[in-house]
Amino acid sequence: MNAIFIDLWERSGFPGKGIDVFNQLMKYYSESERYYHNILHIQNCLNEFGLIKNVLLKPLSIEWAIWFHDVIYDPKSKLNEEKSADLAFDILQKVGGSIDLLKNVHDLIIATKHNSVLKDIESQILADIDLSILGSQPSQYLEYSRNIRKEYGFVPFKEYCGGRIKVLQAFLSRPSIYYTEYFQEKYESASRCNIKNEIENLNSRLKEL
Repeated sequence: MNAIFIDLWERSGFPGKGIDVFNQLMKYYSESERYYHNILHIQNCLNEFGLIKNVLLKPLSIEWAIWFHDVIYDPKSKLNEEKSADLAFDILQKVGGSIDLLKNVHDLIIATKHNSVLKDIESQILADIDLSILGSQPSQYLEYSRNIRKEYGFVPFKEYCGGRIKVLQAFLSRPSIYYTEYFQEKYESASRCNIKNEIENLNSRLKEL
């Protein structure tokens, strides 16, 4: 990951090697309470990005947004994306990032709240990348769902199930979980199957209480 970050840093034309910024990001993503929103999630997002970056108009903005979009993560807070976007803006501004890059990265990170209809293609692509885990293999999805539960371990199980089902149902209620045709073809069917299975499992466990 170090080499990938340094390559991005150099392609962005920033001074130095960026190792201090990389270490700062790693400190955040290595926090002990992060079971899903950690550096592995960032790596998986970068892998998805790498498959489509050659057809994107603003690949640098999306790549930077991937690195920063979960840098601040507290499951008790509803302002993680805003705080992550602000931190990205401050750090990239200090190293000479253009105002266009700063604004683009900031707005892209806000898009990962997944609570509004996105209009621009860059935000749609980043949102799709962020949700690509939903279409993973059943075993990987199960691990993901278990890790999300661990991050919300402070929430009583019954309350967690209700909140989680509500979130999952919101995705199912969309005409499509993904915005772009590429991700729809790649993950839509598997995502809906995974989500329905998780909801069924949560409802079953609720009945056992």
